[in-house]
Amino acid sequence: MNERERAEQLDQFIDRLLAGKPPALDEITDPELGELYSLAKAVRALRTPAVQAIDFAAMAARVAQALQPGIQRATDGEPRRPAGAPESHVPEGAGEPDFAPSTAWRRPTRGVRLAAELLAAAIVLGLFTGLLIALLSGRAEPEPAGSPTVTPMPAASPTPLGQREPPGTPVSPPYQLPGPARTDGDYAVWVVPADPELTRFEIQAVRLTEGEVVAVASVLAHPGRLDIDRGVVVWDEADPSCPTGCPSVHARNLATGETLAVADSEGGIHDEAPAISGSSVVWLRIDPNTGYQAIMARDIARMAEPVALTERTSAQLELGPPVIDGEWVAWAEGDDDAPQHPLMLVRIGAGRPEVVATDVRPLSYDIGGGVLVSIERSSVQGAEGSAVVETLVARRLDTGETTVVRGPLPDGRFHSSAPATDGRYVFWAEYVAGERPVIRIWGHDLATRRTFAVTGQGISTDPQAAGGWLVWTYRPAPNAGARIYAARVEEIITRSGQP
Repeated sequence: MNERERAEQLDQFIDRLLAGKPPALDEITDPELGELYSLAKAVRALRTPAVQAIDFAAMAARVAQALQPGIQRATDGEPRRPAGAPESHVPEGAGEPDFAPSTAWRRPTRGVRLAAELLAAAIVLGLFTGLLIALLSGRAEPEPAGSPTVTPMPAASPTPLGQREPPGTPVSPPYQLPGPARTDGDYAVWVVPADPELTRFEIQAVRLTEGEVVAVASVLAHPGRLDIDRGVVVWDEADPSCPTGCPSVHARNLATGETLAVADSEGGIHDEAPAISGSSVVWLRIDPNTGYQAIMARDIARMAEPVALTERTSAQLELGPPVIDGEWVAWAEGDDDAPQHPLMLVRIGAGRPEVVATDVRPLSYDIGGGVLVSIERSSVQGAEGSAVVETLVARRLDTGETTVVRGPLPDGRFHSSAPATDGRYVFWAEYVAGERPVIRIWGHDLATRRTFAVTGQGISTDPQAAGGWLVWTYRPAPNAGARIYAARVEEIITRSGQP
């Protein structure tokens, strides 16, 4: 099944719910969607009281109608589940569907975009998954996901029987739908829905050595589009009065509370997906009326005029969200239908962008500590024809030296969240086969060329590393609340038995 057919299958699935009819399992040909629905049915079978068919149909219709305005068509391909393999020192597993929110989302050049555009495909699909399980298990409404302005860090929950406790400690309360966390080694920040209707979101932060969660801002913010460095948070937020959202970029110094507008969208322009390093902020600019796109940069210490690092027209490949480390900026190009997605690299104020990889998985790249990491894709010929394989590669910016960190692996073994690096270590999430969904985070030491496990059982996704810390999202089970975890990298290394 190709990407377009998968999107049509999802449309049909939603249409059934809109009609108040629970989808029949034998009508679902997409394997991931089938597994999702099968698991939801299994969860229902383990819970009481049971939901009557007529009640389920009514509840499903209400939920689908609520989700439809913000739903995004996910065509970037969820990982498939190859046959399992043992958990060993080097990751071997692949498998179950992901129940954590992804960060992929659509831009206005890819079809109809309403004000709910900032609800990314995966946050909506993540919500849809949670609601579907909740509906099948007898709950008509989702649990509120907000939190008070100041929340004491909760004690770690007991480790389920037979499950190895993750390293570090939870630094957030449990949420149903937290966005991926970012860290600068001092703070961790993330976004959570502030109400069940997803009309408001709250940016939250915690100082890693103190443990109090505080609210940074309550806005219509994209759950996966924020960043932090040296205590300054950047994010994009939508304008509810704009039909397409018209996101603009903002920054706040967590120590002083000072807030400034980095890019205040005008005339329907979209300024979105910011990243920060030092005083330099980069972001993606889109004009949905003309198809113009650009990667923008601005020094917010001097509040100098923004500069365009690269520009595109509607007839050219679409630009992906940028990442930044010092003066180095990287991004991928190509929409969902493009046969390849080249990874571009440029130095601010020094020359033209260059292609450093001919084809990478969209949104699966990161930069830090002078190292660029990405999941590169290639085609290989086998007995049954060609197949796509993926390889996690680290590239030093000063020398261009590349290191194969993991792979090549069959398409879908890596989790959809991006790999992360602090320049010494590389971290990524990978599927593991088992009796229940398991997604593990692994690490690799670029100096010693050793690979080590970070997490064991449960669902661990969205690693991000900086300043000697690693943060990630952890769920003990698919229908359990998710917490942001943080651990010192040295603690992880000691725990793994690495020298």
